[in-house]
Amino acid sequence: MIEARSPLPRSSLFIGEAGVALFLALAARELGDERLWELAQERFAGALAAPSRLPTFGGGYVGELWTAEMLARLGADVEIDVDVLGTRLAATPPDPEFDLLNGWAGIAVYAHARGQPAPVIDRLVQLARTERDGVTWFRTPDMLTADVRPHFPRGHYCLGVDHGQAGVIGVLCDVGHAGALVDAAVAWLLARRRTGDGRAFPALIDPELGELAGTPEENLFGDTGRESWSHGDLGIALALLAAARVRRRADWEAIAVAVADRSIAALATTALDWADLCDGRAGLAYLLTCLHRATGASRYAEAAQLCLEAAWAGIADRLTSTVMTGLAGIGLATIAALHERAAPWETMLGVGATALG
Repeated sequence: MIEARSPLPRSSLFIGEAGVALFLALAARELGDERLWELAQERFAGALAAPSRLPTFGGGYVGELWTAEMLARLGADVEIDVDVLGTRLAATPPDPEFDLLNGWAGIAVYAHARGQPAPVIDRLVQLARTERDGVTWFRTPDMLTADVRPHFPRGHYCLGVDHGQAGVIGVLCDVGHAGALVDAAVAWLLARRRTGDGRAFPALIDPELGELAGTPEENLFGDTGRESWSHGDLGIALALLAAARVRRRADWEAIAVAVADRSIAALATTALDWADLCDGRAGLAYLLTCLHRATGASRYAEAAQLCLEAAWAGIADRLTSTVMTGLAGIGLATIAALHERAAPWETMLGVGATALG
């Protein structure tokens, strides 16, 4: 289906040709397909011919450069000599974004691939907000897009993977900087754990209105009210498990497993039409694959299989070719499920997969 379609108009990792090229390259390796390998390099060359101007990981040129690093490790002849980190670090005023898709957590993934994450971690430390329960990162109104800002005139806390606390924790574990900062970030996260019905953690918190959540009918900053890679308990549980293993905290691990088990029990009764990685079954399959790798528990493998089958059953012409909302993301989740250990490319998903092994 990807080959039959025209190249995407965007060049980025999560919503463009760089992500498609990454999937094709990994698929070529799995299948031993030289023609597919050549196609992957052609698609990436096309992405580099019109690179993004955004200085971000998910939708910008930082993610494209990271993709170049991954393809080079697979054997592609890719040469890019751009001092992205130096340029970004020297930006004035300092960039306030912190998250995986748009901010410093995503840049840390690229910096880790380049072997120089320390200065980026310093920026995350500078942006951290110390509160009574620990350390967090707050999305100010200025960080929100014009369509989202009216919902959060005071800004908000996000606990999920793509734009929030769990993604920062997962990245810090992946890049080998899980020290006191992670301890404080986990403490803040656990202070928001709930024991009643529904999710164990809220998706979003307004500083005045308190906990907020979206619904399938009315999404709220990407939250659909259901489990997904981007929002929900499974992603938080996985990042927490990564922190527990790195910091050798059996108490955190017990909580992470309990949250994950509660979540998969709810999945069995939840209808979810979407197949994609961001908000659909492919993303859930990936999270469950990581949980199975880390714990060896068959319940996670069985749930991952069901989610992956549902993702494949949901493949249709209406799906894009992208990593975030389409075919490449379903393909990446499938490739991850074929392996007992996380590969370096999985750092892009911000859940601490490589820290878990």
